[in-house]
Amino acid sequence: MIRARGRAALSVCLTVVLLGACGSPSQGRDEPVTLDFFQFKPEAVETFDKLITGFEAEHPGIRVRQHHVPDPDTAIRARLVKDDVPDVITLNGASTFGELASAGVFHDFSSESGRPWRST
Repeated sequence: MIRARGRAALSVCLTVVLLGACGSPSQGRDEPVTLDFFQFKPEAVETFDKLITGFEAEHPGIRVRQHHVPDPDTAIRARLVKDDVPDVITLNGASTFGELASAGVFHDFSSESGRPWRST
């Protein structure tokens, strides 16, 4: 059940980011889109690698680069200060999430119309 939720969440997140990335003028039509995926759990690297492989197989025009570092809380703060925001971020439910949310780092997609997660 948790794997299914994780797979679904990753798929939705990547799809959402893809929709935004497809409109980017810097990407040529024949060039694959590369998404920067930053995640916090060292024990999840292998699981995410498998999910990414499946996602890329279903979406051949999209490449996902997974990033995991030994001190992700510090690394994500450093990246954000440098305006180097990953396309997709997974976070633990610790204080970092609250701090980033309060700082306005995240976009709330719940009011977006025509999105796959929105019920009709």
